[in-house]
Amino acid sequence: MKKILFLLSVIFLISCTSTNKLIKRGQYAAAVKELVTKLEKRPGKKKAIRQLDVAYNLANSKESNYIRNLKLSGQPDIWREVYETYKSLAVRQERVSDLGVDVKTQLQFAPENYRDLLDESLEKACEYYYVLATKKLDSGNLDEHPQAFQYLLEINKLNPDYKDVPELLANFEKVEPLYVYFRVENKYPNQLPAAMAKAMNSIDLSDFDVAGYRFLKEKPKNGGFQYYAELKIFDLMISPEKTEEVFYTESADIQDGVAYKVDEAGEFIVDSLGNKFEMPKYKTIACHVTESTQRKSMLVGGIIEIHEKATGDKIAETEVVGETKFNHHSATFDGDLNALSAESYELVGTRMMEYPSDQAMIKKATEKMGKNAVEIVSEEIEKRKVIVGSSKKKRK
Repeated sequence: MKKILFLLSVIFLISCTSTNKLIKRGQYAAAVKELVTKLEKRPGKKKAIRQLDVAYNLANSKESNYIRNLKLSGQPDIWREVYETYKSLAVRQERVSDLGVDVKTQLQFAPENYRDLLDESLEKACEYYYVLATKKLDSGNLDEHPQAFQYLLEINKLNPDYKDVPELLANFEKVEPLYVYFRVENKYPNQLPAAMAKAMNSIDLSDFDVAGYRFLKEKPKNGGFQYYAELKIFDLMISPEKTEEVFYTESADIQDGVAYKVDEAGEFIVDSLGNKFEMPKYKTIACHVTESTQRKSMLVGGIIEIHEKATGDKIAETEVVGETKFNHHSATFDGDLNALSAESYELVGTRMMEYPSDQAMIKKATEKMGKNAVEIVSEEIEKRKVIVGSSKKKRK
């Protein structure tokens, strides 16, 4: 029995150490998930509750700041990401809300109402894709229909009943798609990071399927493909983590009570009723600001070659890149916040964020590169169709 208890103690100690590491690395969401599981089994653990309090608030703060920065960007394509991040916040809150009353009391758990925020961001995400889709459908250019189809599929993933999307999708003719065997080849002259090799091999090409095209990761044994595309990676450029700080002071004059007018002799000036003439008294307040900007970027570059299987012809060879950037603004303040301008006040409550890992950024950049490459492939094949079609007409 003593041996069993000893083993349980060791397991719990390792678990606590693991949770601490997650928090120190900035992996707050993972720490929350682990701690909730732990407290579901052993709700009386004070240390786990304290850790959950820290991890939960930091995870929420990190994602709330991310949403805020997306909204401040003013870009129209942010709403899918905003929606997914609100969904992450809501799911995490629900997990914590399922804990016992005693645990939630110690956490001072006060749930937020994410429903309206989820509905708003979902509506805006769908509307963004819908506008793009209908513009391409109304353009009169059939070459733009595959992209319209892709936008409609994105809406269908978010809200299958949105407006007339089901009818628009049903209107697309079900034709036999072209199959493209797509592979990635490493031509990088130096040692390729393990994370990038893993990201290259884990790309899900089905995410890139559009109307009329299917991209295959494995070469069909029966030769069932019409085109072969090879993405050759030559460049990997990493801009290291960089934090820039700007120091400045903002000031403002605010009323601080009243003063009384006096004459040259220093006597109070009074009106006909003997009341002293009042005038506002001002004081200057100031706030010292340290504004931080964090930057990091990753760019993957290469060449995409496209061959027609039937003829063996190389129909295109063009450069392609994938890039991802991390930009985050935060600030600390020393002084009276009332002295701040509206722009500076927007940064109140922000804090510096953990830099994304090289692995995470390489994965995103590689996925973007893959997506850009398959878009080039479909565009070049469409051009090929036009050229071949027009030459046949001339021969007739």
